[in-house]
Amino acid sequence: MTSSVRTMRAMRASGPNPASLTCETIPVPEPGPGELLIEVQATAVTADQLTWPESWPAIPCHDLSGVLAATGPGVRGCPGHRHRLCPQSRLRHRAGG
Repeated sequence: MTSSVRTMRAMRASGPNPASLTCETIPVPEPGPGELLIEVQATAVTADQLTWPESWPAIPCHDLSGVLAATGPGVRGCPGHRHRLCPQSRLRHRAGG
């Protein structure tokens, strides 16, 4: 029997230094109300992000670009469109898993 849970690869930070980054396979999150899901194609991580203990465990990213994969209730958008998000965007990173 095979699992129907879709998964993705993610770099997860669990501490204050680059050695705390691990590559994990986690479930793809479902966007909730007012949220969207971006299939990230490129991103950057800054060292400062690894010093925020209130966010551990987290999937850090700074600027990112990708494709709109899905929208939650109350969000208008066309899946398949490309997007670029920057730190000024209101962005919530769900660690999943």
